[in-house]
Amino acid sequence: MATPIEHIWQRKMEGDSSADNELFRVLYPPLIISAYSILKQKEDAQDTASETMIKVVALTPADGVKNVRTWAITACKNAALTKIRLDKRRREIVAKEMPEKSERAAIADEKVRLSQLEETINASLNALDQKIWNLHMQGFDNVEIAKACTMIPKTVANRKSLIRKTLMKKLHDWR
Repeated sequence: MATPIEHIWQRKMEGDSSADNELFRVLYPPLIISAYSILKQKEDAQDTASETMIKVVALTPADGVKNVRTWAITACKNAALTKIRLDKRRREIVAKEMPEKSERAAIADEKVRLSQLEETINASLNALDQKIWNLHMQGFDNVEIAKACTMIPKTVANRKSLIRKTLMKKLHDWR
C-alpha cells in the first residue's frame, strides 16, 4: 500500500500541478529539521530547505526518482554540508587575504560578547548586588565592601554567595 507522499508524488509525475503545493506541505518541515540539525541556524536551514523544494518541484519522470522523501532529505543534507564547506572556505580566504581585518573582526566580536555578558549580569542583579559584585571584582574584601554598603561583612559574604549562584545559573543559560 502506497503512503500519502507516494500518492502525491505519483500525481506530480502524472502532471498534476496541484501536487507541488501538497509536496511542499508534506516535505518542507522534515527538510528544515534535517538542514537545522547540520547548520544550527534557523534562517540557513529555511534557505536550504527552500532550495531543495525548488529542486523537488523541478523533478520530472525522466529523473527516475522513486522515493521523493528520501531523495529530498538527502539533497537537503548535501546542500547543508555544501553550505558549511563554502562558508569555511570563504572564512579561510578572508583570513589569508586580510588577516588584520579578520583579527579586528574577532576583537569586535569579543567586545560585543563581553558587552552582552555585562548586560546579562546587570539584568540579573539588583542595584545593591551590582555594587557588591563590582566592588568584589575590583578586589575589595568583605570588610571593605561592608563599609561601602553600610552592612556587616557576614551579610556581604552571604550576598556574594547568592550572587554567584544567580550568575552561574544565568551564565549557564547565556552560553
